[in-house]
Amino acid sequence: MRRWSCLAALPYLLSPAYGAGLGPSSGEPARPSASKKAISYIHWLEERSMLQQARVLARHHSGNSIQWQHPYGQPQPHGDLPPPGSYPGWLRDAWKLRDQWHREEADRLLPRAALRLEAVLLRAE
Repeated sequence: MRRWSCLAALPYLLSPAYGAGLGPSSGEPARPSASKKAISYIHWLEERSMLQQARVLARHHSGNSIQWQHPYGQPQPHGDLPPPGSYPGWLRDAWKLRDQWHREEADRLLPRAALRLEAVLLRAE
């Protein structure tokens, strides 16, 4: 019985209307069929796209209008910088030593010592 029902559909499958992608008898184009697996894969890709991630992050960081209604502090000017002549001499000499090590590539031979010197200088700044 199944064979005969498949054979009954054979003339329709071989007809020019089916080959042209037209619907059964209405003459309008048939909708492309997509499996549920393909649709779920497309949704999975969209969820992981960069634009979707940017939307989620923007929504998270912008919050809502309640967060922006109250000021939470007053701007404070930076403290006055010391005059340029009051820079410590020992610190200037240490920076010169560091530059000399860098020019002579001594920092490649003793990288740990060069990094420690740089860290001390930066902390002293």
